[in-house]
Amino acid sequence: MIQRVKNFLKIAYDSNTDPYIALLQYRNAPLSGLDFSPAQLLMSRFLRIKLPTTSQNLHPKVVDARDNLVYRQQQQQKYYDRKSKPLSSLNKGDVVRMNYNETWKRGIVRFKHQASRSYIVDTEDGSTLTRNRRDLIYTTKKYFKYFLKMCVGMISSKHVLDGESSIIFTRSFSVISRNDSNTTFGDCLSFDKKVEIPDDLTE
Repeated sequence: MIQRVKNFLKIAYDSNTDPYIALLQYRNAPLSGLDFSPAQLLMSRFLRIKLPTTSQNLHPKVVDARDNLVYRQQQQQKYYDRKSKPLSSLNKGDVVRMNYNETWKRGIVRFKHQASRSYIVDTEDGSTLTRNRRDLIYTTKKYFKYFLKMCVGMISSKHVLDGESSIIFTRSFSVISRNDSNTTFGDCLSFDKKVEIPDDLTE
């Protein structure tokens, strides 16, 4: 609409005519999809212009453009969403990628946020973020092994992995031994259920 008004003013300036006449005629022209002019929507009547008309057309008459407006919006949504489809929901423990500070980071879904289509995600640097579903890209399981390797590197160097006893993650950002559930070795990831690290990651 702004560009249209600019064109009116430019044409009026080039033709050395009154720009307000062009704006007056535009206010009196029906809008596409509504069948009512801006003057009818605002003042419930046509405006007097240079074109001849009857006095009955200038009498106020309340118009209801709500149905036409809703129909036009539905048509616009229909064509806008023609090639779109809803994204699949994420589950707890799913590995995802997200754009954070112009870099792609891996993360694990902790749980679904109360807001619609939002999730709480634990990132690989230990931070917790809230992201919309459209900002999260589901990562296949082959990246999960790499992610667990990264977590193993966060464990204290005093803990020796002998390959015989695996370690597991708990839901409270702690990494514990399978044999000693009271021993905490460091902060890592959050799971609702304990997830065992494969033995090949301890090599």
